[in-house]
Formats: sequence, C-alpha cells, structure tokens
Amino acid sequence: MKRLLLLNFLLVVLLSGCNVITSSQAYVDGQPVDVLPSPVEVSDPVVKDETLQEPVLDDQPIPIESGDYQTGGFYQNWIAFEDENMNIAMVNPVTGEIKQVTTNGSSVIDTVVGAQTIQFSRPAWSSDGELLAFKQELLTMEPERLDTVMNIWVYDPTTQTSWMILEDVMLSGFSWRPGSHTISYTVHVEPGYFTARGVVDASLAHGIMLVDIASGEISELVAPQDFSLVQPKWSPDGSIVGFDKVHLMEGRGNFAWYDFTNNTYHSWEKAVGGYDWSPAGNLAYDYLTYIPSGEERIMLNDRMNTAEELFSSAVQEGSFAFAPRFSPSGAQLAYVVGNGPIDEVFGYQLMLQAIDSSDAQMLLEGEQIETYAWSGDGSFLAASLGFYGSADIVVIDVLNGTVTEVAQGWNPVWQK
Repeated sequence: MKRLLLLNFLLVVLLSGCNVITSSQAYVDGQPVDVLPSPVEVSDPVVKDETLQEPVLDDQPIPIESGDYQTGGFYQNWIAFEDENMNIAMVNPVTGEIKQVTTNGSSVIDTVVGAQTIQFSRPAWSSDGELLAFKQELLTMEPERLDTVMNIWVYDPTTQTSWMILEDVMLSGFSWRPGSHTISYTVHVEPGYFTARGVVDASLAHGIMLVDIASGEISELVAPQDFSLVQPKWSPDGSIVGFDKVHLMEGRGNFAWYDFTNNTYHSWEKAVGGYDWSPAGNLAYDYLTYIPSGEERIMLNDRMNTAEELFSSAVQEGSFAFAPRFSPSGAQLAYVVGNGPIDEVFGYQLMLQAIDSSDAQMLLEGEQIETYAWSGDGSFLAASLGFYGSADIVVIDVLNGTVTEVAQGWNPVWQK
C-alpha cells in the first residue's frame, strides 16, 4: 500500500472514452445511468472538506470475486497505455498480466549524428475494441536538427499482428470513426500558411482525411473552409466530428464541427479548449486554450452554442478545472482540478459530478494526474498518476472509491 503525495505543478493536456454494454445497466426515470445517485437534500455548491484522507493505492491487481460484477463485462478487456520506454503495452486490470505491443521504443533520444530513435504513443481503440491504433515516430539525428517521420500503425490483439496503415504524415491528430474500421486524421499546416498574425493563405489549408483500414484507401472527409482543420474528435455515435480551425501559431484554434446526418458545417468562431461530446451530441469544455489562467471552469452547452452554463460550480477560487470526460451514458462528467496558483500548483484532483447536480465527488488526488479514461460500462476510470515518465496506471472504482495500481505508464485507454 502506498500513500499519494502532493508536489509541484506540471501542465497536462488530456485526451477519450469507452462504450460497451453490460448485463446490469441501472436506470433512473427510464434513462440509463452509470451509478445510482445518492439522495441529496441541497443543491448548493459543495465546499471541499480539507480533512478528507488521501486515496490509498493497492499495489495488487484487482481481485476476481466469484459472482461479483468485477468478473464480467469489460473486465475481460485490456487497458492499452504508453510505457516508460515509449512503447505501447496492454494490461489486464484483473490479473495484472502485461502484454507488449511494441518493444523497440526508447524514451532516450540518441544524439549521435545519423542515429535513429523510435518512439510510440497515442494508443486508441476502435469503437468495437477489435483494433488498436497508435502513432510511431522515427527520430533521426541530423547535424543541425532532429528529423521526424510520423506513421500510424494498427494492432490486432486476436492475431497479435501489427501493420503500418499511414506512412510519413506529419500528424496533428487522429481518431477512429465510431462504428467503423476507418481512422480520421489531420496534418500540420504547410510552410507559408501564416501570412500575418491571424491571417492565413487559405489555398494551403488542409481538411480532415480518412484512411480505410481494410483497403488502405485515403479520402477527404471534411474539406477546409478558409482555415486548416486539426484534432478530430467524434461524438460517440459517429454522426458528428469536432475539430479546431488553425488561425494562430499557438494555442487552440476556433471550435467547429461537421454534422454527417445533415451534411452541414458549423463554426462557433471561438476557441473552447479541451472538450468532450456527450451521447446526446452536447458539449462539455474547459476554455483551456493555451496555458492555464487559473480561472478555467467546466462549461456545458448545446452544439449550436445557445445554452452555455457553468457546470463545475464547486471549484473554489484559486483552483482551475479542465479535461472534461462524459461517462458512457452521459449521466456523469469527470474532470481534473488543479489547486493553487499557476506558478505553484500543489496538487491535482480527479472529480466526478452528475450532470444534474452541483455536488462534486473527489475520486483521486496526487502530485499530477496525466491522463484518464472511462471503462465501457462507466463503473471504473483508468488514470495516469504521477509525472510524465514515472507515472502509475491506476484503476478507480466509481462505486466504492477504491484505487488499484495496475501498471507503470500513462495515457491509458480502455478496450471496448
């Protein structure tokens, strides 16, 4: 057992969700929920109890209990993650078994001229959990620069085989299209794209591309309108894709989205920072567009930008909230809170809040919370706890609050 410590600040940008069906879905008023709500008497913002004890980590794999919910459903699946050597690995959260997907990655860049270093990152499961995609970077040390080549690989856990699906593309984001074996991706802007601050050469703009895993065929999915598009992020049903429009050299671009049901392009003409889609096609976002100002909060809105409202009302002055993630049913929202001033953040907390409540529950706290993801049934969260390069992958039971360490690494993503 080990106790978490609160240390100093390190910025983090978080990125995805999961979606499976279990045999024991709970319902409230005819609607699916992840966890049955506890009765509350007041709806005022909750004041954090500073006397709360730190969560205790269990270093052993999650026990298999006959007849318990932990033995079925998503727990037969794997959590993919980036390990400390910049390889992709998978861990079974029940048994603790770890399988290496890649083995030739290195976290240390070879500085000898002509030497090549390989690094793997950004694991992402297809919506059916059958395939795992990840990014490969080939870093070659040249006399005056580090040359980088980016590729996308796909791994099939059933056959334990991997193959390259996209070669030598300067990626600025990729994601699986839900309900398909296709990957949407975007690329960095061309040299000469920026002609002045906030002014671009639209003829050099790139849209969102799509590669079919079976055929390798590449097509344009969403054409650019005046600006290059980056960081595609899908609604859970695959009917909507969100993205940023690149209009500045730094920070997040203005938010826009494309509706494939009606074949319409929509732009908010403002940046929203990190965001997530609900199953109903609404949005949660944090306004963290560059570096934290210390005043970020989680906001809810419909996709037409007509109903913005403050969600994280329990966040105290002097703290900031970011990285929202809807639960698979959309009944709850998780997010991270940084406590303290920007130049001296003394700790982070992973919070959980019902969509229809101002009551926020702390699930995890520590020196740094790198990334996190929901399990497919919404009963668990996998999180990376600790600083980049030395973090632990932990699994949090949303029902009882227990925290179990299952591996070392970061950026965990749960197989569907």
